[in-house]
Amino acid sequence: MALSRNIQLSFWTDAKVIDDFTPEDRYFFLYLMTNPHTNLCGCYEISKKQMSDETGYTKEVIEKLINRMANIHQVVKYSNDTKEMIIINWSKYNWTESSKLRIALEREIEMVKDAEFKRYLSELLNGNDTVSIPYAYTMDNSVYTNTLNTNTLNANTQDTETLNAETQNTKSVKKSKPAKQIYGVYQHVKLTDDEYKKLCDEYGDIKAGECITFLDEYMEMKGNYKANNHYLCIRKWVADAVEENKRKHQNRANNNGYTSSNKVTEQLNESYDLINQWVHEREVQE
Repeated sequence: MALSRNIQLSFWTDAKVIDDFTPEDRYFFLYLMTNPHTNLCGCYEISKKQMSDETGYTKEVIEKLINRMANIHQVVKYSNDTKEMIIINWSKYNWTESSKLRIALEREIEMVKDAEFKRYLSELLNGNDTVSIPYAYTMDNSVYTNTLNTNTLNANTQDTETLNAETQNTKSVKKSKPAKQIYGVYQHVKLTDDEYKKLCDEYGDIKAGECITFLDEYMEMKGNYKANNHYLCIRKWVADAVEENKRKHQNRANNNGYTSSNKVTEQLNESYDLINQWVHEREVQE
């Protein structure tokens, strides 16, 4: 097996490819010509599961792509019995008159399991360039010649649309983010159900509620405070700030006794100012 495969630049400008191949067709056909199972003779063994694993398509999509390549574009033939793939017109672009290559080709062709594939390759190697594989596969039906049966293509338009829809679903796509619920009197705090549950599990329901209230009031007071992830805010600094605020109020209550409502408001504002400074310092450090 060679470490590289040559692809003609004309692949991208071929009228058949441009007009009739979908993006999935192009990708799959390039895969069939360059995957690590390919060999010199253009007929190699590969299972549908291997194709699925290596391309990322589901097995059902692989079967439809093989059907398109074989019956619509007529550029390959696949044997379900021997699990062999043969690429039509491979010889035209990969075989030479080299005697060493001929020896290697004879060895590989001898190992081909499908009888029709073996006969086709053997006769082709011996100079019979009019040989064809049964089921309407001929050397002229290649991706480099514009001989597609347009009636067949039109008849398979619905199948093509279905294939495109299914292959689109198999592509790597970003998972939709879980919905976030709004918490707090001022409705500033946003958490997913999973994030809220984690906070309750870690801090308990009461403290989790205190943290949400603290962050909600802090954001309302600041007005311009922005954070992309309120769950991380609570875990990074809000929980600590709530405890620090409790300790300060407890110390003042122990030292001064009960205070008036104005005094409490003054102390809260002072606490928020200190916390704001603390948050700013931590954000700068990070």
